[in-house]
Amino acid sequence: MKLIWYVDDSPEQRTSLQTELEAKLPGCAVRTFPDGESILGTMEDSETLPFCIIADELMEGISGFGLYQMLTERTYSIPFIIISSDETAIHRFAATGVIALPKPDGRKYKRQDFISRLGSLMDVIEIRKEIHENITPLKDDMREIKEWIRETRNVDVLTKISNFVDQCAKQPFLKWVIVPLLLLLISVVGGAIKAAGWVK
Repeated sequence: MKLIWYVDDSPEQRTSLQTELEAKLPGCAVRTFPDGESILGTMEDSETLPFCIIADELMEGISGFGLYQMLTERTYSIPFIIISSDETAIHRFAATGVIALPKPDGRKYKRQDFISRLGSLMDVIEIRKEIHENITPLKDDMREIKEWIRETRNVDVLTKISNFVDQCAKQPFLKWVIVPLLLLLISVVGGAIKAAGWVK
């Protein structure tokens, strides 16, 4: 279940958008907040963080962008989406790397278009999370490989790298992206070992 936190100071907008998102985005649950202060307080006390946060830009108190900045300063890495009726603001946010979508108003920006774009965006976020979860352990393993090369400097290093390649080959994504890079590394390391005279 993907948990979405949605903050908007308009009660009508919160209720209607929550209902439509839960109805049209399978596997999603929406929790609403009336302002940025309440979402910050909940985040500090909550054990379960949301899949993403959607925030209206123009709110009393903390604005949507202000809330994004405060979460970033507190080192939260939750995907953050600002919604705004101002096209200029949307382009301005996009230029800073913040995800921004037109706020559905039932007139210029249709609610169904917003939900479709949000669904696609959440798919991209999920793919990025999966890649991050797979790549991070690999970075740790690559550091270990470098340590092996530095400390042992013998042929056993190639055996350890080979075993690591075998483990990577069992996962489709790693098989086609990481394994070719590691094979290239093995070739370079093997050449360096031979050139250094460690192997006759």
